Amino acid sequence: MNSSFAETCGLTPVAAFDLIFYAANSEEGQRLARRTAIRPDETVDVELSLEELEQLTGGVGLVDAMVSSSVLMLIVSQSAGLFGQSMNALSKGRLRDGLNAAISADMELVRKSVAEWASDTSMGGQLTYAPDPATCDAGTLGQALLADPSSGLSTGTSTVSLNGAPTPLQGISIERTVAVDPSNPNLIHVSYATNAASSMKVEQNATLATPAQGWCA
Repeated sequence: MNSSFAETCGLTPVAAFDLIFYAANSEEGQRLARRTAIRPDETVDVELSLEELEQLTGGVGLVDAMVSSSVLMLIVSQSAGLFGQSMNALSKGRLRDGLNAAISADMELVRKSVAEWASDTSMGGQLTYAPDPATCDAGTLGQALLADPSSGLSTGTSTVSLNGAPTPLQGISIERTVAVDPSNPNLIHVSYATNAASSMKVEQNATLATPAQGWCA
């Protein structure tokens, strides 16, 4: 058999020779040659017997499936825990922002009271002050401010109202403490802190001076 005949049939010379040789020497080979075309770019589908199938290896066994399921469950549980921690951190962040906003709003009211104390008149939109000369000489403006009922401030501890807070604060209360600065009676010290039973701990401190001090002779 020459190669020109193999090329005419679309077969490689070796494959064509093997097929014809097999077909010429057995009845089964002849049937196979009639229904199978072996080409260089094709593969032959072969039906395997049960004995041959039993000898095949590969695929996913029971142990592999159980290990994969355990790994998947571990990944899912860790992802759920991470999601829960993220939501908890987000909730605490919103709660802290609400507390800081409430403290800042109350601090502005305190600053306003300090700025308006001992004011006299307004000249072109600018306040003038008339502090007591004896208080100026004694250097006790902060102490006099807290002792004056008209200032709206007094020494002691009070609870900050959270009615206007942007975030529900879940029963947390903030205590404000106002006192004269022990190192300088011209100044007042304001501190904010959540109570001991609160789940969120927040503290802020500020020291304020009255503008009337600048009008002391």
